[in-house]
Parts: sequence; structure tokens; C-alpha cells
Amino acid sequence: MYNTTAFKDAPTSWSVVFEEQKLPDGKSNKGRVQAYDGPIYIADAALYLMTKQPELGIKDPYELNEAQYAAALELLRKQHPLCSATGTTPTCRCRTSLPRASWPRGPGRSR
Repeated sequence: MYNTTAFKDAPTSWSVVFEEQKLPDGKSNKGRVQAYDGPIYIADAALYLMTKQPELGIKDPYELNEAQYAAALELLRKQHPLCSATGTTPTCRCRTSLPRASWPRGPGRSR
């Protein structure tokens, strides 16, 4: 969904959700983005990264290697300041509410 007051025409890229930018109404998208609060949103980030960062080699947003998973989580962490927490549904908490077991493992990280 998108706000038809902010967009005369539908957005053509998911960048309006993941990257800070000025919207067609002349205002920033900061504080105006809402994101799903759940781990499945990692796949949405991975889907965006398939085009934005093809060098990651993401072929399936549901099957990520460790580097791809880390990139998706980093994108979501960077998105967090864009999100609004207003309304009846909590938003943008998936970056901070992911269970520790789902965090990527790597040097210095253990479950």
C-alpha cells in the first residue's frame, strides 16, 4: 500500500521503503514507513537486495547464505529510523525483536 496523497503515481521501486529519500510530495519518507513486524520481513529485504545488490547472488529470498542473511538484516537495521510506530499495529520491531537463535552466526558469535 502507499499513500495517494504522497504519491500521485504508484511507486516503482521498494527503495521508498528501504532508503531515506524525498517523496513526490516534497517531504522525507523518514517516520512515514511502516514495516511488517515479523521474521518473514527478512525475505522482503532479501527480495529488494536481489536487485539492489546483485553481487550478493541471492536467488531465493527464503534460502539465504550467511552473508546474504547478514546483508538483509543490515538493510532492516538501516531502515528502522525510517519507520513510524504510530497506529494500532507495532511496526519496525523485527530488527530488534528477532530471537537470538535467528541471528547470523559468525566469528565471535555463538548461539
